[in-house]
Amino acid sequence: MEYARLFAELRQRKIVQTIIVYVGGSWGVLQALSLLQSTFGWPLVVMDVALLVLACGLAVAATVAWYHGEKGHQRVQRSELAI
Repeated sequence: MEYARLFAELRQRKIVQTIIVYVGGSWGVLQALSLLQSTFGWPLVVMDVALLVLACGLAVAATVAWYHGEKGHQRVQRSELAI
């Protein structure tokens, strides 16, 4: 079955662990921003922008974990080094 192979690949590359850690860290950042917002009276747009940035960062974190989550020696292409 194709799903079994996909889940095995996700487990091998530690995608789920990466997403769990990212979501936990993002929650902590949002809690800190909420505290700062209520303390200093920052506008609500700060939380909206932070949530958008963290949501986009989740996709980036999952993509990086997919490409760099393999065990063993990996080759790095020049385009990746340039980034």
